[in-house]
Order: sequence, then C-alpha cells, then structure tokens
Amino acid sequence: MLHVMLRLDRTLGFSTVAIDERPHIQFGDAVPEDPQTTAQTLALLAQAEAASTDTKVRILHPDWSDEQVQAEVARIREEAGTAVPDPITGAPPAPASQDEPALPFAA
Repeated sequence: MLHVMLRLDRTLGFSTVAIDERPHIQFGDAVPEDPQTTAQTLALLAQAEAASTDTKVRILHPDWSDEQVQAEVARIREEAGTAVPDPITGAPPAPASQDEPALPFAA
C-alpha cells in the first residue's frame, strides 16, 4: 500500500522520492509502560511483600547496572532503617542477593 502511495505521489508531482525499491518499514520498540502503572504495580508488590527491594528497583530501573541497583537498595535500606548489623557477629548488613528469582514480567 505504501509503495502504491509513493508511486501516486511521484506521478502527481508531489514527491521526488525514488520508487525503484519497495519501502521497508521497521517498527521501534513497544510503547513503554505508563509510569503510573509501574508505580501501582510496585506499590501492590510492596503491600503484599511479594518482591524484594532489589526486584522492585530492577522493575523501576531496568536499564541500571548491578552496581547502580545495589547502591539504590543500600540507600533504601539505610533510609528505612533496615540496614542493621548482624546481631551475632556485628558484621555490616549484607548486600542484597542477586540470586533471587526474577518476576516473570521484569525484564
């Protein structure tokens, strides 16, 4: 259909686009998820205690590196007061585990 439209434009003098080849159309990535939908999903996961802080950060920031995610998780734990030393050994809090299974919708 696009090829026909280009030929018609060329014939009527509206376009100077060469029509020797059929046009190839590539669609970009899918439409990104609405930020409000992501926020609601994360709020529900937090309320249900169904996902770790690490998983929630990865859902919110899928393009972040592991180091950025770990730093954000540490900041969240510090702000929430959950970054406490081990009561037996006195060791500082362990970093979030990366071995947690990912949620099926988290890419």
